[in-house]
Amino acid sequence: MARASSTFRQQDLIRAIRAVVAAGVGIARVEVDRAGKISIIALGAEPAGEGSKGQTNGTRCCAMTKIRLRFVQAFTAHGKPYYYFRKPGCARIKLPGLPGSAEFMDAYQAALAASTPPSDIGAKRSGPGTVTAL
Repeated sequence: MARASSTFRQQDLIRAIRAVVAAGVGIARVEVDRAGKISIIALGAEPAGEGSKGQTNGTRCCAMTKIRLRFVQAFTAHGKPYYYFRKPGCARIKLPGLPGSAEFMDAYQAALAASTPPSDIGAKRSGPGTVTAL
């Protein structure tokens, strides 16, 4: 019997797991059904003594929320995501971790506060006492 094409890649599963861990939730188990639905069961939410087919009170995640932040550029190289803060007129700053994590948001806020574009654009080109200096 031939294998059916999957609706997601291993990278998608890893991203979902990393997002749950970054949110501070422990993972009891991960289930993937034939339709391609990813279910992540939180620690402590699983009733004792039941297997993976019983009722659960766990948290189920089917899709990740995409966080969109201003001036953040995302790149993927060799399957690993990289994020940079790039405000026009300012240098590019690498942001650690995944979007939404504490270290990422701290670095984003620091980069946002530190990035002020130069306010005296064209000041070197105009001489004192000229019309352009006004």
